[in-house]
Amino acid sequence: LLTGELSIGGANISMNYILPDIITAFSAAYPGIRITLREDSTISLKRLLADEALDFVIDSNNFTDGDFDVNTLFTNRILLAVPSQYALSPSEIKPLNATALTAEDIANGRHWDPNITPLPIEAIGDAPFLALFAETEIFMRFQKICETHHFTPNTIMTFNQQFTAYQFAKKGSGITVIGDTVVRLAPDDGSMRYYTLASDDDLSRREIVISGDRKTNRQNAAQTFK
Repeated sequence: LLTGELSIGGANISMNYILPDIITAFSAAYPGIRITLREDSTISLKRLLADEALDFVIDSNNFTDGDFDVNTLFTNRILLAVPSQYALSPSEIKPLNATALTAEDIANGRHWDPNITPLPIEAIGDAPFLALFAETEIFMRFQKICETHHFTPNTIMTFNQQFTAYQFAKKGSGITVIGDTVVRLAPDDGSMRYYTLASDDDLSRREIVISGDRKTNRQNAAQTFK
C-alpha cells in the first residue's frame, strides 16, 4: 500500500469545481496517501509552490516565468455575464450583432464557435459593473482587454472571488466577468446571458494547468499523483 503525504493548492474555482472529482478519485485509488488542500490566491499559490510548501497547484497558467513543470488540463474562456432583466439594450446590441448565449449554450461549447459574434467591451456603456480585485488573474486579463479598447467600466462593487461576483450578478446587481468553467458547472437559474469578448485570443483564452516545482525531489505520493 502506497503511503505518504501530498499538498495541493488551488484558487476558489479550482477548489470548488475542478479538484473535488480529481482528489476523490485519487484518494479512492490510494487511500494510504494523506492529502492537504489549500485554497489561496494565484499569487500566493505561485509563491508557495516555489517555496516547496506545496507539491502541486491547479490554476490558470501563470507558471511560465519560473522553474515549474506545467501540464495543461483544459482551456477556459473569459465571458461577460449580463443579468437578463437588464441585458444590454437592443439599440446597443443589434447594430453589433453580438451573440447572446445561455448557460446551456456554454455547456454545449457554443462559445467556442468561430461564427458567433463577440461583444466589444465598450458596448456595456455605463451599466453597473462588478469588478474583481486587481491581482485576480482573470481580472488582470479583463483589464488588458479594456485598455485595448480604451474603456473604463462603471464599477460599483469589487470582489476578491469571481464566483461571489457572479452570484451578485445573478441577483441583478450588475454585469461581471466570468470564466466558462463556473458557467458550465454552477447551477443555472436562467437569469443570465453571456457574451464572448472581442479581444486577442491570448487574453480571452486561459489554460488551466497542474503545476509543480521542477527542482523538487518529489516523494512517492507526489510522483504518483503527477
